[in-house]
Amino acid sequence: MSAHQGRNEAFHSVNLVDRLPENIESIETWENNLLVGTTSGTLIKFRVAEKPAPEKRNNISLEKSWRGWSKKPITQLCALTRHRVLVSICDGCIALHKLDKVEEKFHTLKNTKGCTCFAVDRTRPTLTICVGLKRKLLIYRLENHVMVEKKELSIPDVPKSLHWCGDAILVGLKKEYILVSAGSNATVEIAQNRSAVESSCLVPQDQVMLTKDGQSVFVNFDGKVGRRYRINWTETPAAVSYNFPFALAILGKDKGVEVRTAFSESTSFVQHIPLKGAKVIVVRDQDAHFAELDELPAADIFVAAQHHIWKLLPVPLFDQVDDLMRAEEFEAALTLCSNIPADKYRKQ
Repeated sequence: MSAHQGRNEAFHSVNLVDRLPENIESIETWENNLLVGTTSGTLIKFRVAEKPAPEKRNNISLEKSWRGWSKKPITQLCALTRHRVLVSICDGCIALHKLDKVEEKFHTLKNTKGCTCFAVDRTRPTLTICVGLKRKLLIYRLENHVMVEKKELSIPDVPKSLHWCGDAILVGLKKEYILVSAGSNATVEIAQNRSAVESSCLVPQDQVMLTKDGQSVFVNFDGKVGRRYRINWTETPAAVSYNFPFALAILGKDKGVEVRTAFSESTSFVQHIPLKGAKVIVVRDQDAHFAELDELPAADIFVAAQHHIWKLLPVPLFDQVDDLMRAEEFEAALTLCSNIPADKYRKQ
């Protein structure tokens, strides 16, 4: 659990799963549950302890696994607690399962075979899904208990990632990001990327943090620059995440996770967590975390490699301030303290 520190330690890492006999493709969490999608199509469900016991290395129990849950790799999972639905890429299509009974598929979206990714609009009361399929986007909405295809939008290349941004969809392509209006199909180019690596995530205040050429920039849902500053990573991230008030990045094979501050003009290095082979990163309970992303205390983060899963536990912000004070990093302590909303993060 060692980590190379900058000025303070923002997260503690806990080894949850070691040497899983399946290759991990995707992970998802809700409440105290952890789902793992594998290359073979097996779905595995774990139960994670609310608080890790100091004397135990692992604080997780295997509940059940379903071999043959999918005939193809399970490349994406999304748990929607509001709807009690699990959305996934299963058998190469978009499938819906009941969250409390994931072994039973109750709906497959028509015309989605061969899809590469999807995004769920978590802000709408009605279940709405955008699916990336070849060079087009398909939008589905729940009507009378049935998912109905509402629209087809053209895009210039195969999408690698999708995010709902209000009434538009941010599409990550091989070497650029575009914003596509779900209403008019109007397209706005957001940024070009010289490298073939794309990574992005939603952040507070109706913004997206997207990465290009080793830097993360903040873009509003209208496609305009949202913040004047950028985050300069040690190298181009393979995946990024946001957990107030920090940005996290997986730096590629065997490089682990880098943590940097993500407020005001300060985007300084905070911590390096050496998680070998890390490739997937998710924030626990996305529905609750997204609902008030800039108001909730930092949530637990799960990171997966091919056969391993770790949990990153956020260090309470005021404890970080105390650590900085003890290290005589007074300016850093003041900066961090000034970015903690007083009505949300009172020290107990």
